[in-house]
Amino acid sequence: MLRLFATSFVSDTDHLPLPADKPAKWNQFDPLARRCYHAAFAIFSRLPAECVDRIRTATVLLAPEGSDATNNAYFADYLENGRELGSGLLFRYTLPSCAPAEVAIAFGLQGPLFAERAPISELPSILPWLDAMATVESLDAVLLLVAEDDRVTGLLFRNEAKKDSAHSQTFDTWQLPHIAAVVPSYNHSQTLPAIVNDLYCRVPLVVVVDDGSNPPIDRASLPDSPHVVLLRHSTNEGKGAALLTAFTYLHREGYAWAVTLDSDGQHAASDWVSFYQAIASDASPAVWIGCRRFGDNVPTSSRFGRAFSNFWVRLETGVSLRDTQSGFRAYPLAFTEELRQHCATRRYDFEIESLVFLMQSGVPVHELPVSVFYESPEKRVSHFDKFHDNARLSWLHTRLVFRRLLPFRRKRLVEEKRDPDALTVRDWLFHPLRVIRRLVTDHASPLELAFSTFLGIFLGALPIFGAHIAVIAYVTARFRMNQAVALSAQGLCTPPFVPALCVELGHLLLRGSWLTDLAWMRQPTAYLSRYGEWWIGSLVVGPVLAIALSLLVYALANVCHARKRRERE
Repeated sequence: MLRLFATSFVSDTDHLPLPADKPAKWNQFDPLARRCYHAAFAIFSRLPAECVDRIRTATVLLAPEGSDATNNAYFADYLENGRELGSGLLFRYTLPSCAPAEVAIAFGLQGPLFAERAPISELPSILPWLDAMATVESLDAVLLLVAEDDRVTGLLFRNEAKKDSAHSQTFDTWQLPHIAAVVPSYNHSQTLPAIVNDLYCRVPLVVVVDDGSNPPIDRASLPDSPHVVLLRHSTNEGKGAALLTAFTYLHREGYAWAVTLDSDGQHAASDWVSFYQAIASDASPAVWIGCRRFGDNVPTSSRFGRAFSNFWVRLETGVSLRDTQSGFRAYPLAFTEELRQHCATRRYDFEIESLVFLMQSGVPVHELPVSVFYESPEKRVSHFDKFHDNARLSWLHTRLVFRRLLPFRRKRLVEEKRDPDALTVRDWLFHPLRVIRRLVTDHASPLELAFSTFLGIFLGALPIFGAHIAVIAYVTARFRMNQAVALSAQGLCTPPFVPALCVELGHLLLRGSWLTDLAWMRQPTAYLSRYGEWWIGSLVVGPVLAIALSLLVYALANVCHARKRRERE
């Protein structure tokens, strides 16, 4: 029985260096050969030398195009000269245009070699054939290279029936990141089987969670393999509950990572390898988010929803992300119990709350580019309720914003790495010039500058005597906004104009008439006597004035940023 052990992914090889010790027959000008070589190199460079018995490792290329004449000539050569494993004769007369043969030469893989001309959709049917070949040839491993357009995926399978060999024992003792794929599903019977079939060819373990589908997911529609697990909820509990069920199962089974993707068909299973490579290169606890590359066919509502979500997450965590709504993610399972205890949501809003919770707890977040496929609106099946789910998200963001304003932080789950440029209390007390210089040179996006302006004016309009600077400094620090801009905007609300306008409007709202005698404006004590009217008026004047000026700042900042981009180009 073959089981996936390591994967790699190569697309653009133009920037990759040629191998220093490339074989004499290696064709550096063949794009497919270059990609196949680098896909294999990405796997074997991470493995200890004794981990794979290369004499008993087969090489198989699955590509949609190829030369039958070349393949037939190679196979005739193989049958005549190289039938005996490890004879050294296998590649004596190999044609240089055969990409898998060049890979086998480069890495000394002396097992059987095949180039199968078939589309990627036939990959599930190739696996039983590979299993049979591994049994007949008594192989330790099989290197499968899958060509898809301009990219090659490398898949190294181990033969679990060869556990008695020294190399297979090294397989067992050497640890790669223990990763599984998680697919929560609710009434996606049309798209789910194809997704699981595609994942099953690439992932060590696939966990499908049937979240109360009606009718239930048929186990017979999924691959008959111990590496595909189906978990069930008797009723629909929500996407968040389905993810937690899978996380708990995987954590109990000893897995360290879970890569989640939706079951509606919008994600490409081939992008899973990008997560695998990222985690293999840096296995420290972090959340990896697949940033979807939106094309012209993406609905406007999805674009707006992503931008809206990105803004609120930026406000709640101080970190700018490009796709906080993506369901294609990698979660570190070490924090499964913390997610269960501290995240109150269990539906679509769980993904946002879990992300914010982990970020506020010090867990780093990284982004990877991934593909996205959207069906036409009449074909796409979505269970997102525009009223109830949007209401849940609005309430969630309200709670998270107020949680952000609290003076105490969450318990850190990851050791904090101190920013050497961060301002300290000592800087504020003893180095004011350093603080001012830092605030003035603080970089921010147009949206951040606009929101900093909004905070400065809104808080500056409130009647909080002598505390404006302290409150604005605290709030902008908690939200990681531009303090210099906020404090500058607050200066527009100094007496007498804005406070007088607030009192006038408050008097109108409470009494139904304007204050026609304006002599009171020249008496500071008059403002105190009309403190209630001032408060009522500031809750109207502040937001209106803040929105107007923040839109102006946003427009001007966009112009300045566009000019800088043109200058750099």
